[in-house]
Amino acid sequence: MTTQSVWLMPEIRALLDQEIEAGRFKNRSEAINHALSTVYGGKERAMS
Repeated sequence: MTTQSVWLMPEIRALLDQEIEAGRFKNRSEAINHALSTVYGGKERAMS
């Protein structure tokens, strides 16, 4: 796994933090990975 800096709009950061506080994710990295995998996960496989 590669670590990347990600810039988030304050509204998105707040939504991610709410999900972390609710226990859905352990940290922002996990939440961001989930979001990106949800959007792009199937497309990568389809492009191969």
